[in-house]
Amino acid sequence: MRTVVIGILLSALLVSPAASFAKARFVRTNRAERVDLRNVELATGEVLHGQFVNNAGQPLVGVVATIQLGKQSHKVVTDNTGRFFVSGLHGGQCLIVIGEETYACRLWAHGTAPPRSLKSIAFVDSNGEDTVLRGQGIGDRVRSLTQSQKIGLGVAVLSGTVLAIAFAQDDAS
Repeated sequence: MRTVVIGILLSALLVSPAASFAKARFVRTNRAERVDLRNVELATGEVLHGQFVNNAGQPLVGVVATIQLGKQSHKVVTDNTGRFFVSGLHGGQCLIVIGEETYACRLWAHGTAPPRSLKSIAFVDSNGEDTVLRGQGIGDRVRSLTQSQKIGLGVAVLSGTVLAIAFAQDDAS
């Protein structure tokens, strides 16, 4: 009887996570990721100030970005200090597109932003060879799993626990 239980649990341990990961590979999902909008106060004259730098803090020259605010779209290129300026903006949610990356922020008219708002924005390019990896908490990794992957992980942990108990009882007999 124990052999049958162990066989079933071992099968569940091996098949369930593999099935959930395989399913996740073929199912295309458009789930929204959590986005923390940063408040940015526009300068006098409704100007957005920003800068692009690398991991070492050196300015990135010639970076092209598109600033989208409602139906407005502004293309900017950084100068020799890595800075850019966009004028004629108003308050609202803003998208900043740099290559394939999209960032979001909330712009506020000068003098109307919450007290801890940023006065300018900065982007750090981490695509170069000098990329610095920073540790993330296990909670971030678990939250990034799909529902089927979470179920597979739960089944794997439960199966492993039951399997360990079954082996321990078998050794005790």
